Amino acid sequence: RAKYGLLLQSLRWRLRPFALALAFCAVACSSGTWTLFDSGTSVTLESVWGSSATDVWAVGRGVVLHWDGGAWTPVDSGMNEGFGFQSGRWGSGPNDVWGGGSTIHHWDGGQWARFDSGTSGSLAAAWGTSESNAWAVGPPADIVHWDGGQWTAVDYDKDAVCRSSLNSIWGSSANDIWAVGLYRICHWDGTTWNVVDPPGYVEFHGVWGSGSNDVWMVGVGRIWKDLSGIILHWNGAVWTTYGMGKGQFIYDIWGSGPNDIWAAVGFGSIPAFHWDGTSWKATNAIQDMPDFKGVWGSSSTDVWAVGDQGVIAHWDGGN
Repeated sequence: RAKYGLLLQSLRWRLRPFALALAFCAVACSSGTWTLFDSGTSVTLESVWGSSATDVWAVGRGVVLHWDGGAWTPVDSGMNEGFGFQSGRWGSGPNDVWGGGSTIHHWDGGQWARFDSGTSGSLAAAWGTSESNAWAVGPPADIVHWDGGQWTAVDYDKDAVCRSSLNSIWGSSANDIWAVGLYRICHWDGTTWNVVDPPGYVEFHGVWGSGSNDVWMVGVGRIWKDLSGIILHWNGAVWTTYGMGKGQFIYDIWGSGPNDIWAAVGFGSIPAFHWDGTSWKATNAIQDMPDFKGVWGSSSTDVWAVGDQGVIAHWDGGN
């Protein structure tokens, strides 16, 4: 997913004079361990999402897995090519789930069906407020909207300012939505998409928040000479940037609340970082564990992470 060639050629981290604080992650580790589950596949799982602790989906290219509270089992999607949002997927409930890649698909509680996405591009992530209001984004420069009847591409004659390779989307309400991607942050105010200048050059992979004044974005950028995992926070007025260490590329973010947030790490030695309301801490490593690509949970003691080689790991908050 990461465009490392582009990063090596053009990524550089710049501190700007406006309201920016740069902080580095604490070395301490968060207590607890990850438990590995058998996924039955070696295909990279790109994302994970659920409506509850007993209704969780993990997807990759041509692979759809479902957790019912007892076991992970494969589900026939009826479609193989490019299935699975790369960075995130979304549903309003167990019978209304959207997923896709080169095409977009919908789960109605009984089967997956294909829908016209309104674009020829690949969709990477989705988010919405209801069954009749959802957004999806993806590279090379697509934003599409679901109104309950059809998906429609954003008119770039009006909103060309957000033309960028977008990887993730999240909102606090129908009038406060963030989309992030390659060196770009875009914001929907209920009427138009507008560019928000990020404090530096970052390839963003994920965005999540607990409210309009508590928004987190993750990705990879350059701090001085080294490529580093970057976590960016918006409190409604000020950006704060956290450098998570050389080589700790971060692909996804999710939280149960403002004091319990998880960032999935790929291409690094640490599986995930955890925010406890005060600082980011590294979780304990799993020996020879592949990179995480997606993270989601139903609560602070029920967190799933998925990634390379079909890895599925669970965090229950205990030792």
